[in-house]
Amino acid sequence: MSLIVKDVIKRAMRMHGALASGADPDPTEAADYLIALNTLKRAMFGTLIGPRLSPQSVTGVAAQAERGGEYEIAAAAPFTLTAPANPRSGSRFGVVDAALNFATFNTTVTAPGRLINGLAANYVMNTNGAHTRFWFRGDTGNWTLEADYVTIFDVIE
Repeated sequence: MSLIVKDVIKRAMRMHGALASGADPDPTEAADYLIALNTLKRAMFGTLIGPRLSPQSVTGVAAQAERGGEYEIAAAAPFTLTAPANPRSGSRFGVVDAALNFATFNTTVTAPGRLINGLAANYVMNTNGAHTRFWFRGDTGNWTLEADYVTIFDVIE
């Protein structure tokens, strides 16, 4: 079962005696604890959710991603990257526009049989200099875009 960031904050506040059972933090308290949670996350992982991804250079027009790779794409034509096959919960991979030309040569991320960011559609990267990381939620079969911070209503694994 997944928790919402707000639930984690409420538990922390109760443990420290700052919130009564059954109560919700007011917006100012929630904002303060959210800053503390994101600071803790950054202290543990930098700006990443998990371990550093290993750089992988790819050429041609298509490639199969593997778990833990960060794919540096210097495309001279539209490129397709297929998400890792048979991912486990917490699997991650990344995509980087190494040639700063995704607006000219789009990169499409596919995930056969899986969702990408909650949709059963390909994820198209078409902004020069774009980079993103994906992490896999096994309970939903979803490759989720990774952020370096969480918001109060995000799901936290």
